[in-house]
Amino acid sequence: MNIGRFGPYVRYGGKYVSLKGEDDPYTLSPERALELVAEHKAVNASKVIQAFPNSPVQVLRGRFGPYITDGKRNARVPKGREPDSLALAECERLLQEAPAKKTRRRVVRKTA
Repeated sequence: MNIGRFGPYVRYGGKYVSLKGEDDPYTLSPERALELVAEHKAVNASKVIQAFPNSPVQVLRGRFGPYITDGKRNARVPKGREPDSLALAECERLLQEAPAKKTRRRVVRKTA
């Protein structure tokens, strides 16, 4: 249990779980910490909607709705379409049509 830049958290196996508003970081019991870790693991496990065998393509639940990813590019699931009903060929086509990720370039300013 630590207090970091973005608030208190519990660290387990190299991963982090933020504490809820009602949890006091100074009086947090080990049992409550284990409950938070279990909740976090359950949320991460329910993130995958569909995974295709022998392919890196997955359909995932995201913060802004379901999306398709291959680890390099992301594509939106078309509106009105159920993410469970997508086929691998359609997912690959949507990934190819998706715009490339924007790169963040750091601007270096020269001083006089």
